[in-house]
Amino acid sequence: MAKRHADDDLSNDVTKKQKSEDPVSFPAQEATNSEQDSSSCANLASLAAHDKTATTDTKFPSTLLARLRWREVEHVGRVIFPGPGRWSPETCVDCPDIAVRLKEEVERLQSFLRRTCRDYQMNKEPDWALTRWLMVQKLCETGGDPLLPYHAEIDSGLWHELVKSVSEVVATKICRKLATEATSCAQELRSFVSRHKHTSCEKSVAEDKTDTIVLLKHDSCSFTLNRPHYDRLEQEFKGNKSTLVARLFLLVCRYETLSGPGYQGAVPPAVWSVLQHHLQTSHECFASPLNHTLPSFTSAYTDTDVEFGSQGSFFNFSAKEGSFEANPPFIEEIMYAMALKIDNLLKQAEGPMSFVIILPAWDDTPAYAHLLASPFYNRTVVFRKRKHVYIDGFQHRAKNQIRQSQADSFVVFLQNDAGAAKWPISDMFLRELQSAFEHV
Repeated sequence: MAKRHADDDLSNDVTKKQKSEDPVSFPAQEATNSEQDSSSCANLASLAAHDKTATTDTKFPSTLLARLRWREVEHVGRVIFPGPGRWSPETCVDCPDIAVRLKEEVERLQSFLRRTCRDYQMNKEPDWALTRWLMVQKLCETGGDPLLPYHAEIDSGLWHELVKSVSEVVATKICRKLATEATSCAQELRSFVSRHKHTSCEKSVAEDKTDTIVLLKHDSCSFTLNRPHYDRLEQEFKGNKSTLVARLFLLVCRYETLSGPGYQGAVPPAVWSVLQHHLQTSHECFASPLNHTLPSFTSAYTDTDVEFGSQGSFFNFSAKEGSFEANPPFIEEIMYAMALKIDNLLKQAEGPMSFVIILPAWDDTPAYAHLLASPFYNRTVVFRKRKHVYIDGFQHRAKNQIRQSQADSFVVFLQNDAGAAKWPISDMFLRELQSAFEHV
């Protein structure tokens, strides 16, 4: 999945921890009994079941966390973590018509959620609620469409957001209706794909370049790229050059469809200079072709991203040593899955390994609790709100790239013994890191 930050500039709700302190009160077992989980989800759940930070009376903010903690699962095969699914070859992954239709179905789902919330006397749906909901749904569903869940579940993370404005009964109804509608959207898309006649993708997208922007257009759907981003993507493209423009369209369409620019933010270049100088950081765990800094990175979408240099999903990433940066979506379920994955990589490391992890300063989340309890935990540094910055989540088309953070951030360091010896977290390093985060 790509880097995503939730800035108050974009949404007041997104910067606050999306969780009620009250326990989930609707029957979550309806979701946990799903038979659609893949072996990769089962293996992630197996790791979670052995998480020593878990307690039997802990209440978690989502169906996913409940499933990971308490569901009895059978360990199957090697450790493979869930990541967004990819199209099969017969579904014409490189077809702009399908990408646009997917965008339309997601927009239909967004309109449905907005309309349903208003039907129940809410002024509007929670900001970026659908983006978060889609990310969480796809975290455990590895097949089918990259964005739309084919087997949508009631998600208690969304439920907790809704009960701030409506009754518990109404919140449950909205969640159920959204899950049903999402399944309908996915079925509509599958039907469209089965009927669609594949056309040559390189001839169906037009580009219009100026000195500052590039316009990518397919029929009535168009996107813009800042010229520097276009030039870099052109250099990094590993596919057939005749398909470059179409592949760029598919890439930008995917991330624009996902929306939620607050979940796509990046750390400033000055921070990268400090990380590379002191920690020799060589890989970004949560990036995208549109916002990565290092040449080595993992991202959310294999089908659109690999030809632009992505190594696939971080949840399927393996390494025996190295220094890494993880800047995940500020979504509790994804952060918790990331914490499990990082701990597992450190346990299996054969050489020096280090992680610098950037998180929201939510000190009562399962993810942060797991990191604190890890035998590889080194320290946490807090950066105060309005005293550090990120790069805009839509940097590929934004004019003003810099976004001041409106919430505190944690920078957490996990290292094995060899990693701590090779890349010590010195006071000088921390002072330089703070200065880099504060100034661009």
